[in-house]
Amino acid sequence: MLTFSEYFDVNINQHIKDMKPKITLFFFLILLSISYSQNPFSELVHGKYTNNPSETPCLTAEQRHEVE
Repeated sequence: MLTFSEYFDVNINQHIKDMKPKITLFFFLILLSISYSQNPFSELVHGKYTNNPSETPCLTAEQRHEVE
């Protein structure tokens, strides 16, 4: 008959063997998501930002009145 510590060791070892594929998959998915988050699919197209070169108002007079 197994003692408690022997039984515990056997169960822990079996549990670790069962968890290895799940842990590997989990870390693979985490690494994959991190790699895609660092390299976005979209690329910048227009270059430098210019601050409203035509100086057109962002809000109409009606919108300004509603905000006030």
